[in-house]
Amino acid sequence: MRVLMVYIEPAPYILDLIREMRRCHPDLELRARFITARASQPWASDLDEEGLELLPARGFSALKQLFAEIREGGFDWLHLAGWGHPLLLASLLLGALFGRRISMESDTQLPFEREGWKKWLKALVYPRLFALPDMLLPGGTRQMRYFRHYGVPEAKIRIARMTVDVERIAG
Repeated sequence: MRVLMVYIEPAPYILDLIREMRRCHPDLELRARFITARASQPWASDLDEEGLELLPARGFSALKQLFAEIREGGFDWLHLAGWGHPLLLASLLLGALFGRRISMESDTQLPFEREGWKKWLKALVYPRLFALPDMLLPGGTRQMRYFRHYGVPEAKIRIARMTVDVERIAG
């Protein structure tokens, strides 16, 4: 199986996940595209491994590259790290447009929003948006409730516990 993954940044836990998946499934071809080198903090990660690539810094160039990769295919599954960044949202919409199989992870929980335009807009848009992926991977039960709140059927949800290798950090 060939998987194209789109992530915000090459955080160590994401790179470790990719390495572990490659180790456990040598026949799995994983390609990962990262939107930026450092969104949350200055990661010291290098992307010298095959299939790992930083997208161009200019948004239009990055979108153009993702458009070409998603349109051409060359992968069996598109995996997205959410929908909150414009390039992730574009990848979701392009994947659906070109009939790609899609999974999307999320650590988003139900907010405690007051009544207002945001709540109304999300109620209108999110059920349609969350209908596009074949599988949604919430980080836990609270995140699962978020998808259920927007009408995602149980059959499309698989809880993907987002954990960290504590032994490696402590060592």
